[in-house]
Amino acid sequence: MVFLRKVRTGSGATAVQIAERKNRRDVVLEHLGSAHTEAELVALMKAGREKIHAGQKVPFARCQAA
Repeated sequence: MVFLRKVRTGSGATAVQIAERKNRRDVVLEHLGSAHTEAELVALMKAGREKIHAGQKVPFARCQAA
């Protein structure tokens, strides 16, 4: 399963990474960037979610207007 991971860096920033769990370890697939403010963190998390869900199809809505 692929997920977003937040890691505190040595400089105090928060790194945002796309990772996957393999053999009981987190394997980093892509580093998205480091956030120094809450606004930067929100933007990186949003970009990460969009990147993870980019290849997924939207489920068919059963309740459509007639």
